[in-house]
Amino acid sequence: VCSSDLYNMDLALHERLGPDARQLDRMAKAGVTVRRAQQSDREMLSAYVGTHWSQVWQREMLLSIEKDPATGFVALRGPAVVGFAAHGVYRPSLYGPIATDPSEQGAGIGNVLSHLCLEDMAASGVSTAQIGWVAEDAIPFYSRTVGARLGRCFWMFQKSVGEG
Repeated sequence: VCSSDLYNMDLALHERLGPDARQLDRMAKAGVTVRRAQQSDREMLSAYVGTHWSQVWQREMLLSIEKDPATGFVALRGPAVVGFAAHGVYRPSLYGPIATDPSEQGAGIGNVLSHLCLEDMAASGVSTAQIGWVAEDAIPFYSRTVGARLGRCFWMFQKSVGEG
């Protein structure tokens, strides 16, 4: 049984610019702070990501803040996490995970987080970013916000033990 299709997306980072100043101003006026994650965010990020997203993403976000400098970014509305993104967790060219709280989607938080990560990657010398294992419903977001293009496709198959 084929359970899902997953895709990699690729994008060139030459002349990559960070988030537009208007986007950051709009976030600030909406009460959202977007910044590089810090060690002091560890417990808060672990609880948020572990509660709302996968354990894999939780582990990757925690690994991103262990780096010097941290390769994770966080969006906060007051003291509450409303989004996160990371890059370079397992290899320099890999971008992700990224997520925005469902109640905040459409407000531009994911766009700002994406641009911060990609600018950081470009500044560290990465020329091509790879977004790994993108679900089909996320393809339009990455294509629209950062100009990513489809790369490889993966089919996930499963078989229950004991079936004949």
